[in-house]
Amino acid sequence: MLLKHRLAITGLFFFLSTSFVFGESSYGNPVDGRTYLTNGEFKTYNPEGQNVAKNEKVTISNVRLLTGEPDLKERVLVEELDSFIKSAENEAHAILAKNIAPARVLLQFNCQPNHHVVQIASQGNAQEAVLQELYDKTKALTPLKTSGEVIFQVEFNVSP
Repeated sequence: MLLKHRLAITGLFFFLSTSFVFGESSYGNPVDGRTYLTNGEFKTYNPEGQNVAKNEKVTISNVRLLTGEPDLKERVLVEELDSFIKSAENEAHAILAKNIAPARVLLQFNCQPNHHVVQIASQGNAQEAVLQELYDKTKALTPLKTSGEVIFQVEFNVSP
């Protein structure tokens, strides 16, 4: 099973890379093991006001764009990207809420015209069945409308 293999390999990378400083021009990716480079800096966005409710079981820690801003502007409309991320977020919230223990889950999308690849890394006690369901549901999302490669990550925190 692809997901099991990817999780075993990337779980350690995710743990080791959580101390990376954002806003730099290179990023050591814990999901695929690649180092991403950009002219300028990678953008990481923290949700505004979403984490205010302390009783939420699943929250977004951040969204990290791994495609540089100049390329991103040429390949996708901001509204399309926002809509796709919200669709993934809605699926993830419902599925990750089933996890019975605390965990951090990093969901990566490699989007191409007419399709996308999903990769997942986790830290903590993410249940395999929950991660598999997350993988299946996000892989089945309608692809992002893009004219070229767009890569981004969404990091979730799951409370007990």
